[in-house]
Amino acid sequence: LRRSGLTAPEALLAATATGARLCGVGDRLGRIAVGYTFDAILLDEAPADLRLFEQPGAVSGVFLGGRPVLAHPRLPASMTGSAAPPTHPVPNAADRAAAGRVLPSGPAIG
Repeated sequence: LRRSGLTAPEALLAATATGARLCGVGDRLGRIAVGYTFDAILLDEAPADLRLFEQPGAVSGVFLGGRPVLAHPRLPASMTGSAAPPTHPVPNAADRAAAGRVLPSGPAIG
């Protein structure tokens, strides 16, 4: 999306809220809001330069279905100790490489 001319914020919005809406699931995915499923990745840097996603270790936390599956170091222990195993597998480096640079559920904006 960036290579097609979108700005970083436009690309992130297209990959989250707009993408969910176009796929018919915008009523429950693609945003951080009450009633929405919380799938998100956490970064320690602003993704203004989306090449950040290509750097190993750039993702410092992952939430699937509202539960931390890769707990960010700054999360309170009460959020990390009681998390159930993820209902779908967390991709490893080989899975991410095989999938290319597609992020099915990135940071929600808007």
